[in-house]
Amino acid sequence: MLERFINEGLRGKSKTTVRTYNHALQQFQDWLVGVDADLDTFGRVDVQQYIDYMASKKKSAATINIVFSAIKKFAKWANRPETVVNPLFPEKMLIWTRTTANFMCKQRVLLPPRK
Repeated sequence: MLERFINEGLRGKSKTTVRTYNHALQQFQDWLVGVDADLDTFGRVDVQQYIDYMASKKKSAATINIVFSAIKKFAKWANRPETVVNPLFPEKMLIWTRTTANFMCKQRVLLPPRK
């Protein structure tokens, strides 16, 4: 499924974006195996736990945002957008910022870009 997404879902994207998203999704897929899930069955809780896992490994906010973007793009392509929306504000996007006091990531809600 990942290979098909790379070929279809990222058509027209730069080589750098394709390489970055491919790597991010491969890492997510590897992590999912450890929690008895895969790219066909993961849910919103899995995404949240993976974000928390990356934060615990001291990944930067920029890295977490890139990975989350890759997962969102994949979820949209796979017609599974419910796995990446904020249930309280489905029309808003999530980003992650690193707090300077304790180096833990927290959730911040932003309005979507204007059309």
